[in-house]
Amino acid sequence: MFKRFLLFILISLMLAIGSHAYAATNFFGAITLTGGTSGALDDIDGDDLANADICYVVTSTDFYVYYLNATSGAGESSPDIISPDDNAGNKRWELIFLGDAEMADMAQLAVTDGNFIVGNGTTWVAESGNTARTSLGLGTGNSPTFVTNNLTGITDYNIPYMQPAGAGFGDSPLWTDGTDVELGADDSTKHFDVHSAGTIKMRDASDDTLVTIGPVADGTTILGITGSLNPSGDVYIADDKKIYLGSDQDFSMEYDEDGNDNASFDGADINFNPTAGLSQFGTASGVGQVNITPATAIDALFIKTQEAAGATDGIKITDSGDAEIFAVDSDGNVEATSFTADHMVVSTKTDSYVVTSADFGKSLRMNSADDKSFTLPSVGTSEDGARLTFIKQGAGKMTMIAVDTDYIDDSSATGTIYTITNYATVTLEYVHGMTRWVIISASGTFTLT
Repeated sequence: MFKRFLLFILISLMLAIGSHAYAATNFFGAITLTGGTSGALDDIDGDDLANADICYVVTSTDFYVYYLNATSGAGESSPDIISPDDNAGNKRWELIFLGDAEMADMAQLAVTDGNFIVGNGTTWVAESGNTARTSLGLGTGNSPTFVTNNLTGITDYNIPYMQPAGAGFGDSPLWTDGTDVELGADDSTKHFDVHSAGTIKMRDASDDTLVTIGPVADGTTILGITGSLNPSGDVYIADDKKIYLGSDQDFSMEYDEDGNDNASFDGADINFNPTAGLSQFGTASGVGQVNITPATAIDALFIKTQEAAGATDGIKITDSGDAEIFAVDSDGNVEATSFTADHMVVSTKTDSYVVTSADFGKSLRMNSADDKSFTLPSVGTSEDGARLTFIKQGAGKMTMIAVDTDYIDDSSATGTIYTITNYATVTLEYVHGMTRWVIISASGTFTLT
């Protein structure tokens, strides 16, 4: 079969070449390409060759057709360019056709409708269906990548879905502009939308908002509900999270058989922010009673009102039993009146310690035979008026160290105050307007640096 195929190619080439005006001067034959031996292409003497000569080379496996270019002068590179061994000059044989076993295999492939000719790594084969698609990288197990992909019949911005019974793609109720995702046939009839800013909204058929989940102007994440919330199960508020009541909003919780309005919160804040003020919360008689019983210990309880932008009035009750009535104006200035419990919370240390805001109002005692220190905390406007009491119990020196260029009474910036007197006591109060811890009272000898 291979020989018949080569004979067919040879006759076709002879007819094709003979039909051209620049027909070859001579036809030559060879059985190998190089080697300079009898029967080799490069054994033909260059003096016997003229431009456009043709040579057919038939080996045991391949069939070559060469064209003589008398002015080439190119370097020899078998099998593409062959130079005569004798009297070559600029004459070069140039390969114009190569027939091999793979080409013979291709000639024998069936011409069945739907077949593709593909290489399988060894020869040429005919494939169809998913086999051919897989060879092209488009099979069911492939993941082709397209620069662009247009689907006709889909409304702009709608996310398509596959319809049943081979009906192709259709419009789904999901809509997106690449940033926001919305539920509805288009932007004008959406009923549920998720925005890139983090806001989720649910709307009714009139496009009025029913539920909003997302950040408000100050970045606080909220759940906003128009109407009633009737959960079928428990509703939990995570630790350190808040419930906000907006302007003129009512809030009540009834869960016992007697209908008493009681509410229990564990580790959460309740914030009432009505425009006209809080008139009633609690019993129907208008007493306005609020009972708050934390299930776990908390550092402080705040009850406060919001006035002008940045201004706040309220009461702070600490875990030590102290109470403080405070006011913060819109510039951040704090005015406060404190009511102290009949005794202070004592915290005894045996090693150097960094004081935190949780220690305000405590008696901090250093009981060590070695020199130790208390490092005061970073403070600002909200810590104005904070007090700390220090007592030295051990034989070692006790030193208090300021930070952030704060002063301790008449010390230098980021200064210190220390004592070596046993049972020496000093109470400091932070005055923000002077960025200074002032000495309220002292017993014993202290030195400022």
